Amino acid sequence: MAESELHLDFETRSVLDLKLVGVGIYANHPLTDAWCFAWAFDDEPVELWWRDTPVPQRVIDHIRSRGKVSAFNASFEWHIWNFVLRRDDPSLPEMDYLSLDCTMARAVVMGLPRSLEVVAYALSQKTARMEKDLAGRRLMLQMAKPRFHGPQGLAWWDDYTRRERLGAYCMKDVEVERWAAGYLRPLTATHRRLWEMDFRMNHIRGVQIDVPLIRRAEEVTRLAVKDLCDELAEITGGRCASATQVQKFQAWLETQGHALPNMQKETLEAALEDDDLPPVVRRALEIRQSVGKTSVAKIPAFLRRTDAKQRMRGMLLFNGAGPGRWTGQGAQLHNLPRPTVSKSDVLYIVRVLRNAQMSAREKVDLLNAVYGATLPCVSEAIRGFIVARPGHRLHVRDFANIEGRCIARIAGEDWKIKAFQAFDDGTGPDLYRVAAAGIFGCRVEDIDDDLRNVGKVSELALGFAGGAPALTKMARKYGILLVDYMAVIRSSVSNKVISRAEWGWTKYGFRAGIEENAWMAAEMVKLAWRDRHPAIVALWDKLVEAAMSAIREPGVQFTYRDVTYQYGKIKGHGYLLCRLPSGRLLYYPHAQIKHQTTQWNTEDAYISYSSTDPVTKRWCQLALTKNIAAENVTQGDAFDFLADAMLRCEQAGFPSVLSVHDENIAEAPEGANDDLFDQLMAERPHWAKGMPLAVAGFVDRRYHKA
Repeated sequence: MAESELHLDFETRSVLDLKLVGVGIYANHPLTDAWCFAWAFDDEPVELWWRDTPVPQRVIDHIRSRGKVSAFNASFEWHIWNFVLRRDDPSLPEMDYLSLDCTMARAVVMGLPRSLEVVAYALSQKTARMEKDLAGRRLMLQMAKPRFHGPQGLAWWDDYTRRERLGAYCMKDVEVERWAAGYLRPLTATHRRLWEMDFRMNHIRGVQIDVPLIRRAEEVTRLAVKDLCDELAEITGGRCASATQVQKFQAWLETQGHALPNMQKETLEAALEDDDLPPVVRRALEIRQSVGKTSVAKIPAFLRRTDAKQRMRGMLLFNGAGPGRWTGQGAQLHNLPRPTVSKSDVLYIVRVLRNAQMSAREKVDLLNAVYGATLPCVSEAIRGFIVARPGHRLHVRDFANIEGRCIARIAGEDWKIKAFQAFDDGTGPDLYRVAAAGIFGCRVEDIDDDLRNVGKVSELALGFAGGAPALTKMARKYGILLVDYMAVIRSSVSNKVISRAEWGWTKYGFRAGIEENAWMAAEMVKLAWRDRHPAIVALWDKLVEAAMSAIREPGVQFTYRDVTYQYGKIKGHGYLLCRLPSGRLLYYPHAQIKHQTTQWNTEDAYISYSSTDPVTKRWCQLALTKNIAAENVTQGDAFDFLADAMLRCEQAGFPSVLSVHDENIAEAPEGANDDLFDQLMAERPHWAKGMPLAVAGFVDRRYHKA
C-alpha cells in the first residue's frame, strides 16, 4: 500500500515582516501565530483547522510517524509547526525535515518559478480551475499584519467574514499545490541529498555572527554617514542635507552644470572618470557614492537576520539560479565587497571596530587618519562579521578558476587544460598571464602585472561569448580602463585583428554607447582572445545547434562532447532538457524555435523558453542565446563539483554553514584535520576525467578572503 501524503499550508500573523527577517526569526517570535492551516491526505477533500481548536488527530499521528508532508516552500510549514504550534502545545510531535516533500524545490529544479501563483500559471496557462486566488492573497497580506501595534496595544484584522475568506484562500492553496505536484518530477536521489544538506545548512545550523562587532560597526557607520552628510550640506550651501536626498542632489548638480540622469553606481563611476570635474562636484559625488554603497545597508540586514544564539539562517536560496547554484537573500552574502586592502589591514580594521574601550568618534577619526575614509573600512570588515562558534574553526576552500577549467574541459580546449595542469603542478605560470600572452602575442615572461590584469578580465568576461561592452564593464569592475592600454594592445595584436575591429566599429560598435578608442581596445582584446580559444568559440554555436536539433526532433538526443539535449513532454508540458557531464538535468520549459528579422534584414532562428527575467523578476519568454547556453552549462558543471564536494565533506565531519559562489565554508571542532578537508574538496568525481582541479583556502576563526 502506497504511503499517504499530507498536503499542508499555513496562514500566519506576526508583528514582524517575514521578508525582512527570514522565516527562522519570524517563527521564533512570541507574537507570531498561526491563523489556520489547510490539509488534505492524498486526493481527499481539503479540510481546515483554526487556531484555538484541537489539531486533528490524524494530522498529529501522521507527523509523529514521520509520514510524508508536501508543501510549497515546505521549510515555512516546518518552522510554523515546530516553533509556533509546538510552542503553544508541547505535546505535539516534532515535524522531521526528512519527511518533507517541497514542491517549490521540485519546481525550481525544473526551471519553474519560486511562486505558487506563477507555477500555477506556467503549468496551466491560467486555466480557471487552477488560477491562484489573488483577492484572497491581498486579504492574507492584510491579516498577516496587525491593525495597530503600539502603546494602545495590539489588534488584528479578525472578524467572521475575513476569517471565512482567509480559510477559503488557504484551502485553495492546498488544492493548487497538490495539483501542481502532479506535474512535477520528484527530486532525483542526488538532488534530494543536496536539498537535505541545504536544509541542514540553511535552516538548522546557520552561520555564527559576531554581533558585538556588527553593533559597533553600526555605530561607527552611523557617525561616519552623518559626518559625510554634514560635509555635503556645507558643499551644497544647505541645498542638500543628506546624500540620500536624490532629487535635491540632482537639482544641485544641475546648478553646477553637471546634471546626471540617475544616481546608479555605473553613472557615478562614469561621472567620476571626468578629469575636468570641479573639486566640489567631485567631492559631492564621492560622498554620494560612499553613502550609497550596498555594503552600508548590509549591517542592519545582518542584525535583522541574526537570532538570540547569534546564528544567521535562511541566507541562501536552493537552486536560486538556473544552472542549479545557490543565490543569496537577506544580507546577500553572495555580493560581499571585494577586499581592496591586505589581510593584515582587514584584521586591524576589525580590531579597531570591535574595541569596546574606544568611542565611535575615536574610531572614525582613527580610520579616517589611517585610511582616508571610514565607510570603505567598514566594507572591508564585513566578511569578518562571519565567525566560527566557540570551540570551532571555519574550514574554507574555493575552487581555483573553476568556470575557466570547466568550459575548457567541456569544449576540449586542450592547450588550456594542459596549462591548468602545469600551473597546478608548479611547472607553469598562472592562466591570467597565459591569457595575456595569447592576446598580446608575446612570451609569458614578458607579461607584467598590469598586462596580467588585462588577461584576468578577458578570462572572466569573454568565456561566454561576451563582446566589447561586457569586457569594458568587467574591466571597470576591477578598476581597469582598457583604453589606457590602447597603444600596447594595438602594437601587440595582429593586423588581421586590427582590421576586424575597425570593420566591427563601422558596422555595430558605434551603437554600443562606448567611446571609439575604448570600444576598439576592448574589441581587439576580444578578437585576440577568441582566436586563441577556437574550441570554446565552437562550443557556443554547437550547443545552440544541438538544442535546436533536439526541439526539431522530439525524443531524439543530440550530443556535443559531454553535453546532451533532448526535447520531450512531461505531463503534457514541453521541456528542452540539457544533460550535464555529471548526469544532472537542466530544464527549459516551453522551449520552441522562433524567428526574427535581423538588422541586416535576414531571417534568424532562435530558441525561446519560459523563465524568470533576472532583471524584472517576471515570468516571461527569454532567448536561449549561445552565451546563455554556454554560461548555463559551465556554471552548472562548476556547481556539480561544489555540490559533490560539500556532500562528501559533510559526511566526513565537515558540515557546511555557508557557500559563497564556488566556495565551501564548513564549521568543525578545533583540531579537525584541515589537510583532510583539503583532500576531500579536491577529490575528482567519477564523471570528471581529465579535469584539472585545484582548491585554495584556509582554516581560521573569522571568515575572510583567501
